[in-house]
Amino acid sequence: MYKCETCGATFGDQAVYEKHMDDKVHRPECETCRHTFGTWSACEQHMDDTDHWAPRFDCQTCSREFFSQNAADQHMTALGHWRPRHLINSKIHQGDVVCPFCELDYTSASGLINHLEQGSCPQADILNRETILRIVHERDSQGVITNKQIDWHREGSSQSSTTTNAFNGSCWECSLCHLEFGSATALDSHLSSPFHKQTVYHCPNSKDKCVKEFTTLAALFSHLESGACSYMGLEKVQKMVESIFQSWKPIDL
Repeated sequence: MYKCETCGATFGDQAVYEKHMDDKVHRPECETCRHTFGTWSACEQHMDDTDHWAPRFDCQTCSREFFSQNAADQHMTALGHWRPRHLINSKIHQGDVVCPFCELDYTSASGLINHLEQGSCPQADILNRETILRIVHERDSQGVITNKQIDWHREGSSQSSTTTNAFNGSCWECSLCHLEFGSATALDSHLSSPFHKQTVYHCPNSKDKCVKEFTTLAALFSHLESGACSYMGLEKVQKMVESIFQSWKPIDL
């Protein structure tokens, strides 16, 4: 029996399991260097050995992240970035962004969207980056957050795949960015991930001429949540998520 450690799905056949891991991009990925692994324990061991863990502690006001709570506290004290207590205790700041399908709680809208774009939701495994893009694009006729590219809908069928030419003698090398991988399967996973996808979303802050573009909806929401261009508050970001997945109204900010 083979079990995907990302979504919990089990398979009796290794070939079917490997296909699931590749199709769903469920192979654990290093938080820093994007190398992929067969198990989460191997991925975590790699991040321990190379100090590749991503920062876990956020500033309550700006987008800075830190590797310890003490470092985050010092930063917030020095710059006066502590969020007022009445906001910390309010409902919208308690990390209650709930998946509308499996009802798991997420601390941010971008975390929820990443869960869905990765195809990780057990109650909505039909959703992934491409299907979500289609849903959003169909309802964003004014191009509020999506780019009006003619060939956006062909992305799902244009994934690259590994050839023997990718093996450089010691590793499997991506011809686009030259990252190296331990197996052809790992390189295929990298090629099918959003890493080299075209940018299909953009920041809606046209008034202040923010020109940021993104390959995933999660990345767009992360940008909005960070307050990088001060376009909308967390509450409005969360309501935008609800409007996308819990109603059929056109996207309108």
